[in-house]
Amino acid sequence: MKNLERAKLDAYDRIKQFNLKHATDLATITDYAGEQAKFNNFLAALILAANIQQDDTSGNAPTSISAKTNMAKTVIKFAKRGAVKAKINGNTVLASELDQPITFITKATKTEAVQRATELRNTMNANLTTLTTITAANITQIDTTIAAYDGVKDNPTIAKQVKKANGTNVLAPNYELIDAAVENMFDLAYSYFEDTKPTLVDEFTLAKQILNTGIRHTSVDVTVADEFGNVITKSTVKDVKNGKVYSADDEGIVTIQKHKAGHFHFTISAAGYVDIDLGVDVKQGMSNDFSVKMKKSA
Repeated sequence: MKNLERAKLDAYDRIKQFNLKHATDLATITDYAGEQAKFNNFLAALILAANIQQDDTSGNAPTSISAKTNMAKTVIKFAKRGAVKAKINGNTVLASELDQPITFITKATKTEAVQRATELRNTMNANLTTLTTITAANITQIDTTIAAYDGVKDNPTIAKQVKKANGTNVLAPNYELIDAAVENMFDLAYSYFEDTKPTLVDEFTLAKQILNTGIRHTSVDVTVADEFGNVITKSTVKDVKNGKVYSADDEGIVTIQKHKAGHFHFTISAAGYVDIDLGVDVKQGMSNDFSVKMKKSA
């Protein structure tokens, strides 16, 4: 959750405290209880969505990367050991199959990495009588690392999708619903107490001013991935109009905290990939979320 969104939540809390402080007076206003119930319900839904958006307990990208690296190191270590034994035994074809760099696995996509690791594992397992420096226990060790990576490789993508669907995408609509309830509560309080309890009305007015001053914002988030859905962390987004360049975080998300509304073009770049021109309509007062999939360059 961005700082401006946190500020908005703080302002809502101020109105919630106002309702508690003046509960006796507000209870005398027709229809106020209904609008207050809407406000409370929408605010609870908003806080839940914000917590989901911020949740960082599952789908950890560094964990997935670590598991992939561990799998690659383990498989390639034994594959190279086997390649040497195959050369010694004069089996150049087998040696060629096994003699692979670690990037053969680490640079592959998620599914392809598992497939390559498994293929090398199967080749070694099928030739244990020839590759006498590799044991069945080594194959089991390889199986463990493959299973470990296969079990977490999709977590970052899945977690991000859940956070987007149940968190990010829910925030903007709830802001609108809460703001509508706040306007109704204020208009009711004003219509009943503007003459008899001006201090109460002034307090609500101040709360509304704090809510509306510098809190409504327009931001842009661009999620950058390859054509297989793997996030690209070393990517950039250039705002074509002003030339500013923004970098992706470790989840492949490029965030522009404040942006003007209107139609804009962005250039998405990453080493080894074809640049993308993204033309989008940026809506005022919202968190504008976009995603792109980049193709490998020739």
